[in-house]
Order: sequence, then structure tokens, then C-alpha cells
Amino acid sequence: MDLDKLEIVTEEKILRFVFQGSIKNEMNDAKQLFYNQIDQLNISDVMMVDFNDWLIYDYKMAEGKTFIEKFFEVKNNELSDSEKLFIKEKCQSYLSIYELKELKGDFGIFEDIFMKNEVTLKLSDLEQMKEHDLIFTRIISVSDEYKAIGEIIYIPEMLKKTIERNVVVKYQENKEKYKFVSWKDFLRENSFLLYKYVAIIGDLINREVEDEEEYDVWQSVYLIKEMNKIKDVFKKEKNILLDFEENKMSCFNLFEAEEILANIVLDNNRLEIECDSKEMREEVKGKMEKKLGELIHHYKDETIKFEDLI
Repeated sequence: MDLDKLEIVTEEKILRFVFQGSIKNEMNDAKQLFYNQIDQLNISDVMMVDFNDWLIYDYKMAEGKTFIEKFFEVKNNELSDSEKLFIKEKCQSYLSIYELKELKGDFGIFEDIFMKNEVTLKLSDLEQMKEHDLIFTRIISVSDEYKAIGEIIYIPEMLKKTIERNVVVKYQENKEKYKFVSWKDFLRENSFLLYKYVAIIGDLINREVEDEEEYDVWQSVYLIKEMNKIKDVFKKEKNILLDFEENKMSCFNLFEAEEILANIVLDNNRLEIECDSKEMREEVKGKMEKKLGELIHHYKDETIKFEDLI
């Protein structure tokens, strides 16, 4: 299946439907909402959020459907089987941020930094990247083949923690308000939130970083023997939440007043605390040493400098 050709053909059909059909009457409302959100969230002009992309996939019409869902409902009988399959996947798509975890020949293994699922993309469809670089885009799966659709924004590795922490906080707030919300639903409903935090890229791309220390990571390393006992302690703490587990590594977020104070990583015989400032690191060290007692033994403190992150 030629996904590149399908993307071009279906995008043209959807845009013609939106701009020439009867539903174009909703366009003024959509434009007003779009630019109000841009202003309120102070999204950098450099980001150049694609209005058409947002309009097709994210804007909800008065009846609650997106434009692409409405197109599929109205034009379904006029589409080929391959177009139907492709558009169904596009209807379910969402914006997220993917980290290049591994290079394999002409392909890259990417991981959604929020949902933790992996996808394989052709590197020929992307700009040159190195492992741990990030992309902000939509990815769909058709006939066991993954493809990034719409705009692709490239993000330096050093910005991962900043974006991830902010979005995780908002997700936790959302879960408390609506009881149960999956990451996929949250990402689909909060595209502008992602745009907001990704917007800092524009500032970095278009000016020199004046304060490199802003991006340093203050880390403390402890030696441990009984990882499971530490996990049991963390499970009882309301302000320590599991972020993800991978092989023998477990990553947690330490919260306070809806702010992430630190990332805590348990890996083999080590516990690592990562903070955005020296002062915060000292505060978190005190909390961890009081909470875990003889389960941890301080090994070293270190600062990962800005120049080591890029």
C-alpha cells in the first residue's frame, strides 16, 4: 500500500470537503477559537501551528465530531477500500512526542514518551536524526506499516524532561477531575497543551541559550540492595507515582502541590534522583533519606551540564 500517495489524495479530498461543503459555515468559529488559543497559551510564532492540521483532526464541530470524522461519515460510499482504511486510522490519530530509541538500518524505533508504545518509521521520511532525538507528530498504523502524518516538528533531546514533566502534571490533574482518563484520550483532547510546551523549541532554535544552567540536571546516586522493598514504600505514597517500567528499570515522579519535584529511577543496584536545581536536589535527598532510611546508601552527587545534553 502506497501510504505517501494515500496521504496526499485523502488530504486533498478532506480539505475540499471542509472548505467547499456546507460545513464551511463553522470555519469562522474554528478560526476564532484557534487564534484565541494561540494568544492565551502564548505560543511562539516560530512554532507556526498548522491551522489546517488542527482543523481537520482536533477541532470539534457543534455536533461533537471532528471534520475528518464528519468527512468519513458523509463521503464513506465514495471512497476506495484503501482510502477507507487509511482515513479510519487518521480519525483515531493524536499528536504526541516520540523518542528515537534505536537505529536499525533504514528504520528507526520510536517510543511515545507518554504512552510508552513503540513504532517503526522509515528514516527516509524524516530529517537526519540521532538516537534520543524527539519528533512531535501524529503516527498511524496501516497494514502493519507506521507513518507520520501531517507536520513533523523536531525536538532536541535536552527538552524531553521539561516537556514531559509539564504534561504529566496536567494529565494527573485531568485524571483527578474526570476519575479515569487514558493517555490516548488525554492527548487527543489536549493538542494545544502539547503545542504550548513544545513551543519553547522556537526560542532555542532562533536565539542562543543565554542561561545554559537552566538546562542542567542535578543528580544524586544511591546504592541499594532491596529494590522491591523500595517499590513497596513508593506504592504507599500518594505523591510518588510510577511513570513507566522497562526491563529491570522503574521510573517514578515525585510530586508536591501538583508540581514534579524530581524523577526517581530504580535500576539494578542504584537509585538516581534527578532535579532541575541544586536546591531542589538537596530537598528531595532529605525526603528520600528520611523515607527510605537504611534501604539506600548515598554514593555521589553530580551535575549533568547543558553541553552534555546536546
